[in-house]
Amino acid sequence: MRSVLNLASVLGVLAGLIGGAAVSCALADVTISIEPPITYAAIGETITVDIWKDLPDTTFDGYETIITWNPSELQYISAAEESVMTKSCGSRWWYLTPGSGTLFISHVRMCPPLTLVTGPGALSSLTFKVLAEGRIVISKNYFWFTKEGYWIKNTIWEDGLVLVGNAGVGSSTNLDPGATLVKVTPNPGAEFSISVSASLGQLEIYDVAGRVVRTLEGTAAPGAPDVLTWDGKDALGRTCPPGMYFAGLKGGAPSGMCPIVLVR
Repeated sequence: MRSVLNLASVLGVLAGLIGGAAVSCALADVTISIEPPITYAAIGETITVDIWKDLPDTTFDGYETIITWNPSELQYISAAEESVMTKSCGSRWWYLTPGSGTLFISHVRMCPPLTLVTGPGALSSLTFKVLAEGRIVISKNYFWFTKEGYWIKNTIWEDGLVLVGNAGVGSSTNLDPGATLVKVTPNPGAEFSISVSASLGQLEIYDVAGRVVRTLEGTAAPGAPDVLTWDGKDALGRTCPPGMYFAGLKGGAPSGMCPIVLVR
């Protein structure tokens, strides 16, 4: 874990921000995500993901976040600064709460005069060891940028997902030969056609937390090719929010899931 390079300076800047600043002037929502959005892994494997800013649409001179995960599923190993603010004459602070799945990150540029940066690119990278099987979510409590003494709080966050299963590694579009789920088109999209090479009767749509939001009934005879349609709605007919979902045959292995990006 990194130590505090200039803790007094960091705390002074943060105190000034908290004490005197409201949300900054109106800016478009900024998307921050875990990249890659899906990581396939095995138990015991070490994985690295990035905290990623998507577009050069907002300038900033620092950021603060708390990243969260389930400590029984992932073991935190280390964090590092990445391309957007690397070697930036700044103060960097990664603090892991002992025994928990939370990592506080503060990264503020300290060079006078402050030089604003934009991205896109990786802000920090995080390395974990995989401890358990299943669908593991990497999320956040909050993520804020800072700019010239103001907080920028209107950010959109996209979780990352780690899929772990004994059946091996799958692919996001064309799965391994033993899988019966073949392809999702279009992807991204608002409605989807899901091709199955050998129908097993039911297909389930999951959110990133592993909850079933919709069960689709197959129309072909058992064992025959089939194409099912998901209209982007849940089991009660409500429109699902944009984001990452997964299609999987009921009772299938995590490696046989196919990611779906729902857009509006």
